Amino acid sequence: MDIAGGRDGVAPKADLIFVDFSNGSPSFGGSVELCEAVDYIFKKAGSKPCVINISLGTNLGPHDGTNPVEQFLDSAVQDKPNRAIVLAAGNSFQDKTHATKNLQRNELFDLNWNILPNDLSENALEIWYPGQDTFEFTLIDPDGNRTELPFGVNGTINQAGTTSVIALASHERDQDNGDNRITIFQYPYYTPQGGNWILRFKAVSIDDGRTSSQFHAWIERKDIGSSIFSPHDTSVTIGSIQSGEHTIVVGAHNAKSQTRPMCPFSSAGPTRDNKHKPDVTAHGMNVFAARSTTTNVTSMSGTSMAAPVVTGLIARILEEAVEQHEDLDIAAIKRKLYSFCRGNAGWDSRKGFGAVTVGRIV
Repeated sequence: MDIAGGRDGVAPKADLIFVDFSNGSPSFGGSVELCEAVDYIFKKAGSKPCVINISLGTNLGPHDGTNPVEQFLDSAVQDKPNRAIVLAAGNSFQDKTHATKNLQRNELFDLNWNILPNDLSENALEIWYPGQDTFEFTLIDPDGNRTELPFGVNGTINQAGTTSVIALASHERDQDNGDNRITIFQYPYYTPQGGNWILRFKAVSIDDGRTSSQFHAWIERKDIGSSIFSPHDTSVTIGSIQSGEHTIVVGAHNAKSQTRPMCPFSSAGPTRDNKHKPDVTAHGMNVFAARSTTTNVTSMSGTSMAAPVVTGLIARILEEAVEQHEDLDIAAIKRKLYSFCRGNAGWDSRKGFGAVTVGRIV
């Protein structure tokens, strides 16, 4: 909030509203609480122009804009003019938490899911593929135990020779977008189940005259000791609520270098349904700002620092629009924002439509 609207922030005269998630739930990516927070802010703002910063994100989800939270955010900014929602793109470019593959009919493919040896925390992943196709799926644990998971089946995986559940899995059709989803939750509370798990795919049915069917897999983010895929893919690594049509998604570059290189962690697009996300980039490397619960400042890096730069810039754009007695819908806000970007002839999977230049707007 300091970056966007603090005394030395981009829009220091803006009125500020904070919403704190009191229950501490990590599942904000699909949370009704997040929608309630956005609704509260827009209602409080009333007729005033309003831009909301959301520096949050998870990895699990369809990554195609059909997540109910994404649908709500899109609807909220379309409901009235002079509204915008800005989201941090995510910091997963180097995390090896995304994998994808085009499978030919009856082709077998093994994806390695590597979990740290002494990891006693939960691990989760999701796999998405077209709803008109059918995959056979087998999960093989580090000891070689196999669990077949046909479409429409939920499975429990026990530790060999015991009744201790070490994983839950489901293979079903998603009610929001009609695509197929495989979900695995791994629970190594008592006995670490680290090592190499194998995810085995076979595309047994491919519809619509296509010769191949593409799946995407994501591992849920963890701050410490995340599991990884091998092989992995760096595309479509933006967060799970960052695939909406009308929200503004921000990657991070290093403005302290004259060439403004991308921060190595900044997530890449496009979305699973090929939307052009992220939209823009802003400075996100070693950014100084207020440190919560203290009177001090701290330096942090991430797209969570870049997003509020753009939030503040949009506040300034809306401020000028008020002075000109002009109402801006979200499409007009985006056009004005893009006009202050530099560096790209078109859209780039990491840079979006370019790097915003604070000075040119201010």
